[in-house]
Amino acid sequence: MEDLNQRLGVAVGGDNVWNRGRILRLPGFINMNHPGEQRAHMLEFHPDRRYTLDELDQLLPQLPIKKNRSSRSTNKRHHQGSFDPHWPCPLPQELQDRLGDFLHGLNLRRGSDGRVGGSCPLPHQCSAVCDCDTAFYASPVSGSWSCFCSDHLGQTSGTVRAFAALGFNTDLTQSEIQATVGKDHLGPGEVRRRDGESRQAKDSQKRPDVAARVIPPKPLYRRSDKPRDRGEHSSLWAEAKRLFPLPTHVKPRVKGYLLWSEWNLKALAVDLFSNTWRNPANAQYKRQKLYYNILPRIYGPQIYQRRVPIDDWDNKGHRRISRAIQRASTESQGWLWIDNGLKRGYVFYLTDVPGLVGFEPINESKPVLIDALKSINPTGGDEEEGRFHPYGGSQNWVGKAEDTGEEDAGRWEVIAVAQGPTDFVGVKAECVVSGVDTEYLSPYWRSQPYHGLAMRHCSKLSSLLPKACLTNTS
Repeated sequence: MEDLNQRLGVAVGGDNVWNRGRILRLPGFINMNHPGEQRAHMLEFHPDRRYTLDELDQLLPQLPIKKNRSSRSTNKRHHQGSFDPHWPCPLPQELQDRLGDFLHGLNLRRGSDGRVGGSCPLPHQCSAVCDCDTAFYASPVSGSWSCFCSDHLGQTSGTVRAFAALGFNTDLTQSEIQATVGKDHLGPGEVRRRDGESRQAKDSQKRPDVAARVIPPKPLYRRSDKPRDRGEHSSLWAEAKRLFPLPTHVKPRVKGYLLWSEWNLKALAVDLFSNTWRNPANAQYKRQKLYYNILPRIYGPQIYQRRVPIDDWDNKGHRRISRAIQRASTESQGWLWIDNGLKRGYVFYLTDVPGLVGFEPINESKPVLIDALKSINPTGGDEEEGRFHPYGGSQNWVGKAEDTGEEDAGRWEVIAVAQGPTDFVGVKAECVVSGVDTEYLSPYWRSQPYHGLAMRHCSKLSSLLPKACLTNTS
């Protein structure tokens, strides 16, 4: 497989990445090796184009024989097959001349195929420009470009219009640039048979090719509805996320949701955290919510604590302590308990009621709460071992303690819920086949661990198309 992929890269002028650890990364999955946890995207979907390994072995040209292995840096990559580095169509000559001078001023190097390459000058996540030496390729003939850096913001390929953000004047409208895209070309990745006729060419006589369609990109979010932290007390929530960060190499337990917004005719396929302590990522999210809600309720008055050794603690003793607090407390006072038995060896009690037997005052409630939440450790490691509820207390202290403080004003309606994660690949494929505009978006809710897929539909009925792609839909 790696040999075939290396031959495919040489045939179409791709990059030198051909090892199986990268080429087998499925769309919709997250690259955990990168600090930004980049998600793989599906750019095109052609279910009718399927090849066996034997067919690819016959289709693809052999790798060029290297005369001297010690001089690897002198070997040039030769483009074979029907790959056109200046796809899809040439720009007017006057615009080509100006574009060539403009790209030369960006310190890009000209390659043997006529394209220029180097560090991408367009915006990236970690810095203003890309720090990858060979991630960016641009054609001074057609104005098309591609960036293979995982930190690239927005679309990773486009037309000459993108250079307008860098000060280049195209003097052409978007429709004029896209007028002849796909006219005489089946796509940049076409591989022809050795007899000169491609399978795509035969199929194109029966139906129009997908690569010949140009769908102008449409922003799926209104300017006032872009993803952001929409809840209350955003600084407190940011502090909770900093104190209880999600583990980077643990996949959380999630449930898939298909949502519909009549307000802007948009559907969302998202995964939201499941209600469990058994998973380390879900446990951290629960600690974030408890810290966010409990800290403001206990911060201010004098707080008293009591630690009951787990060997001395039982239901009878717990009822005795809770009744003593309730009898001595007023309506404005409260209390809570947190199970730290497995990690600390005791059950932890907090209250602002003074004069209770066994309770002692503490100087600061914030560090005490942080330590108590970090010390919650559920028994067992399987979801089937029963529910785990490690805290309780008065309603004014622990009521709605796992609320995220977000309100949607009835904008979103739940269409379907899955017992497992969303099949983003299937949802994306359904949308591509149906001609529905899609876009991966940053987390919209605090309970959303990673990106979701937004879909532009004309009605609620049409948004039911990807419902079957949710696993175990209910």
